[in-house]
Amino acid sequence: MCRFLLILGYCLIAPLAAADESAQPGAAAATTEWPDLKAANFIDERIFARLRELSMVPSRLADDAAFLRRLSLTTVGQLPDAAEVRSFVADRDPDKRTRKIDELLSHKLHAALWATRFSEMTGNRLQGLEGPDELKPKRAKMWHDWLRKRFEQKMPYDEIVRGILTATSRAGADIEHWIDEEASLVNAARSGFDARYRDRAGLDLFWRRDLVDDKYPTEQFAERIASSFMGIRINCARCHNHPFDHWTQQDYRQFVSVFGQVRFDMSSELHARVADRIEQRRRRAAQGEAVGTALPRLREVYVGDPLPSAPAAALLAPKALGGPELAATVAADASLASGARDLRVALMDWLNDPENPYFARNAVNRVWAHHFGRGLVEPLDGFSAANPPSHPGLLDELAADFVDHGYDFQRLERLILNSATWQLSSEPNDVNRADRSYFSRAYVRIPPAETVIDMWRAATGIALDFGDGVPKGIRAVEIGSSRLGDKRWDGILDLFGRSARTQTCDCGQSNSPSIRQTLALMSDANLLRDLSQGELAGLLGSGLGSEQLLDELFLRTLSRLPTDDERSAAMQAVSAAVDQRGVFEDVLWGLVNSQEFITNH
Repeated sequence: MCRFLLILGYCLIAPLAAADESAQPGAAAATTEWPDLKAANFIDERIFARLRELSMVPSRLADDAAFLRRLSLTTVGQLPDAAEVRSFVADRDPDKRTRKIDELLSHKLHAALWATRFSEMTGNRLQGLEGPDELKPKRAKMWHDWLRKRFEQKMPYDEIVRGILTATSRAGADIEHWIDEEASLVNAARSGFDARYRDRAGLDLFWRRDLVDDKYPTEQFAERIASSFMGIRINCARCHNHPFDHWTQQDYRQFVSVFGQVRFDMSSELHARVADRIEQRRRRAAQGEAVGTALPRLREVYVGDPLPSAPAAALLAPKALGGPELAATVAADASLASGARDLRVALMDWLNDPENPYFARNAVNRVWAHHFGRGLVEPLDGFSAANPPSHPGLLDELAADFVDHGYDFQRLERLILNSATWQLSSEPNDVNRADRSYFSRAYVRIPPAETVIDMWRAATGIALDFGDGVPKGIRAVEIGSSRLGDKRWDGILDLFGRSARTQTCDCGQSNSPSIRQTLALMSDANLLRDLSQGELAGLLGSGLGSEQLLDELFLRTLSRLPTDDERSAAMQAVSAAVDQRGVFEDVLWGLVNSQEFITNH
């Protein structure tokens, strides 16, 4: 099979080892002339002005096929199908790119993709979820569903974050009603995956963590919130003043103290009501009455006095990182202990202030990084005076626009995707080949692990089964759990850099190419079996001619038609072969082992 990689012009040795412009067919353009590019919005104005200052010439715009492939992988985590590629390339409407952007931003898998990304950010980790073990995959799905619904509804970003940071289990509900609802939720989860958790006001699952070293993981919450929603990595300051930033141990402890009131157990009110119900059941049972299903173990997230095990931070005034001391804020929530005030509400109010220096800039940077492959600030939680943005003016302007338009997440994406900057080709020219920071071309990268699996499904046509831990018939990008019941796909997800979701900083995921990835694609027995047991047999029996079949395979994998040289080489091999199925399996093997297939470019 190796000969088909060589025939089609792809590198056989370590094809993923350098996921950059060399992955693409054709040589770098020999030019120093500025291409015919028109600024679509202020993103282009800022980027192009900086490139001119650096005398760096940007690449040309990507062609329609490359644009569609990149857009599909980035917005919905899927390859476009063959018919979609043909239709888009043939369309002569000058506004077709804008229309396709709008279409995919409204696709159901777009919300699923962002729910998966936010599950990583917020630590939706199977092993750390509330038990029992058989319910952990269901709770992971509930977490993902809650996030997905909000992206489907186009809820403003600040409202999504508020629903996470200030969540309590009861959210003001009457305790008797909540007990009935919670018991129903648990019982529904035991029998299936549709537990309706998505309709709750807050994501209390974020706070429903079991003890770590016999104490509630308050420090971990503080570190994760600082990283995910402020772009600040404060882990070092847990033990000593930060060596590369201005954060001190006192800053750390004051921030941790904001969350010292959060409890996850049986509040005194819940304990009393559950005890009453148990006694009532006992009495009815003694009288021979039917008592129905027993109550499951119930615990809740609520706000009360600081934990007895809280560190010395409890003695320090609660304070936002880089912000003010936080006054206690009254929250109209029946689940708050008598006289308690939720400091998280005060923190969220400060974050949501239009003048906040972190909240909007962090969000914009993360969305930018998702679509471009790197942020304006790297690492994503590396905001500090010692690590300035590559384009500070652009970051500030994007953040201001984001706030001015009500934290409209999709508007921000639409602004980015419609820019000429995002639509540039990944093929370099003589001037910008070494660029890794100024966005003079698209940066070639390995897609997220879930997307790699969905790309494989599209290329081979196999049916995906992820085991008992997730619902049947879903795409990989829809998986909420951090682990699966199927060891095969768990292994592939790990191989391609799935986040372990164990770190409280932005350092738990790697999309770096590796030789192990290359060897798996080339020789893994299960993946090789997929090539022969997928839809190829059906295509061979569908009446398509050899050239039509070749076109179909190219469109399914590379989202383009073969070049004249590729077509000629492949047809020579097909005409000389006795076993037509074998030769087309070889062609498909060659395509999925190319850098052009396994990268987003």
